[in-house]
Amino acid sequence: MKTYLLFLTGDVLAKLYKDYGAKLMEANVRSFLSMRGKVNKGIRKTILDNPDRFVAYNNGLTATASSIELNTQGNIVSIADLQIVNGGQTTASIYYTGNTTPEAELRKVIVPVKLVVVDSAESKMLIPEISRFTNSQNKVAEADFSANSEYQVKLEQVSRTVLTPVEAGKRQTRWYYERVRGQYDSEKNRLQGALRKAFEEVNPTRQRIKMVDATKYLMCWQGFPEIASLGAQKCFAKFAEETNDEKIIQQVDKEYFKRLVCKRIIFDATHKSIKKMDWYRGAYQMNIAEYAVAKYSYDLYRANLQCDFSEVWNMQSVSPQMLGCLMHAAQQASDVINDEHRRVANCSEWAKRTECWEQLKKYPSCLDADPIETTTAISSSSSRTTRRAPLPEQSKAINFTQDAVPHAQDATPSVMSPQRQPSMSKRRTGESTSSMQTAQTKVSSPASAAAAPESAQLSLEDRRTYLTSIPPANWATFMRWCQHRPNPDSKSLAILAKIDHQIELTDDDVESLWNLRLKSIRRGFPASILSPR
Repeated sequence: MKTYLLFLTGDVLAKLYKDYGAKLMEANVRSFLSMRGKVNKGIRKTILDNPDRFVAYNNGLTATASSIELNTQGNIVSIADLQIVNGGQTTASIYYTGNTTPEAELRKVIVPVKLVVVDSAESKMLIPEISRFTNSQNKVAEADFSANSEYQVKLEQVSRTVLTPVEAGKRQTRWYYERVRGQYDSEKNRLQGALRKAFEEVNPTRQRIKMVDATKYLMCWQGFPEIASLGAQKCFAKFAEETNDEKIIQQVDKEYFKRLVCKRIIFDATHKSIKKMDWYRGAYQMNIAEYAVAKYSYDLYRANLQCDFSEVWNMQSVSPQMLGCLMHAAQQASDVINDEHRRVANCSEWAKRTECWEQLKKYPSCLDADPIETTTAISSSSSRTTRRAPLPEQSKAINFTQDAVPHAQDATPSVMSPQRQPSMSKRRTGESTSSMQTAQTKVSSPASAAAAPESAQLSLEDRRTYLTSIPPANWATFMRWCQHRPNPDSKSLAILAKIDHQIELTDDDVESLWNLRLKSIRRGFPASILSPR
């Protein structure tokens, strides 16, 4: 076979289609799909608005023939058995546009053509293969076209400059933002040996954030779970409409990226924990997670609570308090999504409706939930489905500026600020915010020491027993938290290092560590972590 590259003008191609019709495309895999399709509409628009750009915008045709005749100048003067095997939609769109719109200037339309001349003895085998392979390509998703936007490029650049917090004995890693589909694997696979191993250590697969997934985390956090439930591509399309704003692009910095990572951590913790709950019905896990994160963010807003993402970032995980609240919100979301009286029969379709989200917003706050340890079996013994009167209607206008949407503020860390935590506790219980109760009873055994109230007047040995009963993993978590606090106390870190290396504590160490524990809990560190198992 021989292959020729040539150009045809639109009027010549339209005349061929008019004269031969379907016979011209008997080897094509599809008939004309009408002008209502998105691609064919685009072809028509280019013909009418920018006919001189057609050759730049269009992939052109692939055609076959059994023989051609050339003149002395090398020009094709006749073609035998011409068949368009790829490009039938382009050909028909040009014809129908010219036929229905007389003002269309088809002479200005130039179409690139690859003509494969196949020997007649080989045509039965080769032409189907040419048709098959020229009509095959990797799918290009709509989101891929936004990968080169200024917002996405800047977010990728910033992500490469951010490393996870320092952790004793461990290498700092990076959350890899994959702006282009397949970028992570491509970058990894081009490396060999030690370089590839080093890349995987710094950029672990579990810390890859795909561009379309990042949109889901942001949309849920900003209070649009019904949009997140539309699916990755449609959700991204909604988001992309808003991210060309210069103000939004200017917000992209290291802190912006860290908050994005925290939202990913929160979403993953929610999604993974749902299937361990006893109320989970075995379906719609993703929808429930999307709605749970949105509900938690919304409840923080309406409780007028401000939280700090730095705790999630420093610990690279969620606290038991946060997980408890998220699971409470997830249980409420499950009740709404699986509601027998829902307006749509299919639960997944119901989750795509704004009415579903509005119904969930009427539920009580999820912030009064009990803590859930991430390392232990998760269950929910109590059902909190009591409803209350709906709150005032919130605006649904999508605005992706930082902290612009009221119930989408970046206000969900693992630990609430100490200034706001007491007022929140008063609202929940109507009692004093202190969980410490007066008790004069002496503790004489490890079991009783483990259950001692915070304010109990414990002896030195009781305190030692209490502190040594706390699991080493919990102390490691607490040590990381202390290391990332402003102006960390070197003496306290040294005592914690003794625990890490299983060195016996002196009496002074016990007193200092006990006071540090109480002080940290008052500042918002989870008391459940600094308690015996």
